[in-house]
Amino acid sequence: MAKISRYFGEYKNFASEPVKEMKKIYQQFGLELTAETEKKMESFMAENPIYSKYGRHKYDCLSKYGITLQDLEEIFHEYDVWINEKTGHGAV
Repeated sequence: MAKISRYFGEYKNFASEPVKEMKKIYQQFGLELTAETEKKMESFMAENPIYSKYGRHKYDCLSKYGITLQDLEEIFHEYDVWINEKTGHGAV
């Protein structure tokens, strides 16, 4: 079996459950996630909730350049198919 050197996760999962997603990353790379490290992650997240420090940033690049989501899906279709073949899920 080939060694996997990259982690293909979805940002929405990382943003909604960062510690759970970090556990997956540690597991994939054969690293030990100690109880102490997990506790530190949990503490950090409790002290630094997502979006609360600076507010949520909204990216509006698509409309700024006249690009639609459909345009991007068409542009990256082949890449998404390739990633799906390699990882079992798409990039988008």
